[in-house]
Amino acid sequence: MIHTLSISHDQCAALCYEMNRMYSKHVMQERTLLPWEYADFEDRQGILTAIDLVLDGKTPEDLHESWLTVKMARGWTYGALYDLGQKTSPYLKPWTDLTDLQKAKDYLLYSIVMTFFLSI
Repeated sequence: MIHTLSISHDQCAALCYEMNRMYSKHVMQERTLLPWEYADFEDRQGILTAIDLVLDGKTPEDLHESWLTVKMARGWTYGALYDLGQKTSPYLKPWTDLTDLQKAKDYLLYSIVMTFFLSI
């Protein structure tokens, strides 16, 4: 039997964002993101865009490459540490150069979207 879970686009975005925030905090030992209710417009749009990409059939690698392109267009560069003021992030590198732990954030977001918007 196939069941479809009911969740709104915004609810899924909040869930994906909070997963990313908790993963960053507890697994990657980074404290970079504010809770969803305080997230800025760019962060919210980034998650909504990622959801749309998954629904359009894109892969976790595609999600990262899209995010990378947007961040670089906004003046962000690679840096060993995330720094909002300096606009640096350790994730601003090609997918093939990310560690498995760094890639996991995209795989988790992808899995959440697939779970809630496609049949299980």
